[in-house]
Amino acid sequence: MIKIRDHLFGDRKRFEQHYRKLYGKSDYTQIIDQTQNKIGKRYILLVIFSLILAVMVIAEEHIQSDRGIVIKDGQMIAIKRPERENDTVKVQTKVTAGLDDETWSQKLVLLIRSEAHEDEVLSDMETDETEGNISRLKMEVRKLSQLINKSDSGEAVWLPEEGIDGISLKWEESHTSNLPLALIGAAFVFYMIYKNRYNLIKKQEKEARESIIRELPDFINQFVLLLNAGMVLSAAFSKVLEGRDSEVVKSYFYLQLLKINRNMQETNSPLTEELKDFAKRSGVKELMRLSNIISDNVDKGADLVEKLQGESAFLWFTKKKLAEEKGRLAETKMTFPLMLLLLVLIMVTITPALMQM
Repeated sequence: MIKIRDHLFGDRKRFEQHYRKLYGKSDYTQIIDQTQNKIGKRYILLVIFSLILAVMVIAEEHIQSDRGIVIKDGQMIAIKRPERENDTVKVQTKVTAGLDDETWSQKLVLLIRSEAHEDEVLSDMETDETEGNISRLKMEVRKLSQLINKSDSGEAVWLPEEGIDGISLKWEESHTSNLPLALIGAAFVFYMIYKNRYNLIKKQEKEARESIIRELPDFINQFVLLLNAGMVLSAAFSKVLEGRDSEVVKSYFYLQLLKINRNMQETNSPLTEELKDFAKRSGVKELMRLSNIISDNVDKGADLVEKLQGESAFLWFTKKKLAEEKGRLAETKMTFPLMLLLLVLIMVTITPALMQM
């Protein structure tokens, strides 16, 4: 049962790996339970909606089948008119016309009204005897579809068993069920929920990466200013984060930096190790370069400020390029709506001219 749950709602070990990669080592049991519950609610809503849809489809088919159809020897012979005035009942039928060992079938939707109705009748009702039997059968069915409700004003419309020139007619009720289509739709939605069960954690990873790339250049600038002011490495790092509250800050990048600062103060953990661990978990190469630069300064005494200034200039240039790419992408996405608007404008312009032709 647990394996089935993990398979449908997402593997707990996989979720734990993703959360540890995002936030470090901790107990994520409660968060994983909440994530799986969200996915489970989607399945429950799908089941409820599918049951409601199935009941509606079956009820509609039951109503459609209860049309007062009179059947004799497996064939429809009459359809009762609706009792209420001005009501119209749609009955789906299949008529098979035969002449000289040739048959032709067609599905018809008969409109049975509460009283006889004078429909317009086609003017080209005459058939040419030189035409083939199939053409004559088609014409006969065509006439019947227009004349069927003009038989009389009785309580029922009687379906003819024979047409002109000895054409035989057989009437059957045509059943078209929407239930298979509804089931296919429900199965497709189920597959999409199952396929996208890890989308939430993937979205969080994407937002985390974007947060690091977006916030890192500004952080390095503040860090360099404090180092130039004469502050030591750990003090400058803490000063950048001063005034930021983890309950207020929504940025993933600064939330992780606040966590690093708290570990430094509570456990006396080295800044270089904490930054390296964060950079390794994130997989962002810009953050990995920053952690390596700071580590080289601590281990080898490298010129930290000069290297950080160069890294800051490079990151701002990269951020500018990313913004330009997003702008071009937005322009590309706007092309299709503009094409639709242009097409609508052309249609509105030429439609009056086409109607006058």
